[in-house]
Amino acid sequence: MMDLVFSVSELNRAVNARLSRDPELSRVRVRGEISGLKKYPSGHSYFTLKDEEASVSCVLFRQSAGNAPPLREGMQVVLLARPNLYDKTGRFQLLVDQAREEGVGDLYRRFLDLKESLEKEGIFDQKNKKPIPYLPGRIVAVTSEAGAVIRDMIHVIRRRFPGMRLILIPVPVQGQGAELEIAAAIELANILELGDVFLIEGLQVFQYS
Repeated sequence: MMDLVFSVSELNRAVNARLSRDPELSRVRVRGEISGLKKYPSGHSYFTLKDEEASVSCVLFRQSAGNAPPLREGMQVVLLARPNLYDKTGRFQLLVDQAREEGVGDLYRRFLDLKESLEKEGIFDQKNKKPIPYLPGRIVAVTSEAGAVIRDMIHVIRRRFPGMRLILIPVPVQGQGAELEIAAAIELANILELGDVFLIEGLQVFQYS
């Protein structure tokens, strides 16, 4: 078997077929919190299910939407789903068949508490915001060097804005201590005035002070 050579598509299809035949993994129940929910006119919904330590991509197709309550950001749910490896991209995801609500997740509740606290401090006050340049000359990306975000950014900038500079400060974007490394990277970029705008852990834009 070690002499067998797969093409990428063959490997992805083989792994997905193995998942579908596994008696324990072909259908699973998973508890977690909904994040990054996107609903499309087609009736399909895409989101991330996460807990304190990990996350997994999920798809609720239109034909299964009747087996789930109206999904909301931060909702705690138990999913009945089929693990799937999408053969075109090798992306692991859950195809959701049913969902049951269990209230608001702890992560989202803490997010709302933090947001309220920062609002009271005036962090979101419009007078503290600075205009974002229409076409910045230098963009600092504070994100993972191995993630899809930076690859997409490089591709778009090369294709549409070849004169624009992109500076990557690689940081972990999840896991214990990630927030400290992200904060340290922002502070360093501010001190050195590396860019006109920052993209932090994805596509949120901040201008340095």
